[in-house]
Amino acid sequence: MKNVKLTNDRKQLLDSWAALPAVTRSDPESQWFPPLDITRTPEDYLIEVDLPGLNPTDIQVTAEAEAGILSLRGTRPPHLRGGRNMRVERPSGPFIRRIALPEDAQFAAMTTFFHNGVLELRVPRSSGQEASPENVQLAE
Repeated sequence: MKNVKLTNDRKQLLDSWAALPAVTRSDPESQWFPPLDITRTPEDYLIEVDLPGLNPTDIQVTAEAEAGILSLRGTRPPHLRGGRNMRVERPSGPFIRRIALPEDAQFAAMTTFFHNGVLELRVPRSSGQEASPENVQLAE
């Protein structure tokens, strides 16, 4: 195998990928991982999480500003209808998602919106303001 030397363009591309928010999927407490999208705009970070069948009271959002981590935690009850299940594809049980955001994320000014099974979190971008770890109330 040959040694590969990265050109500046390829190195910049790899560095830009490394700067993207990390999404942890390997938490041993999780039985499933709700899908999510993260979008960076000039004003904020938009995180949209698919959580059909859950209510805002079923979800706990915690911001750890010093570590730059946003944690989502909850439990979806099993889909029991009586009778014998022939196929079960919809996940249930506890979940945890941890999202690392860049240093310019202002967790103290985060807003939430939950509608039709989609949790929307908006974390403003700016520098200089920090927040302590806190629980976040979800808006319906």
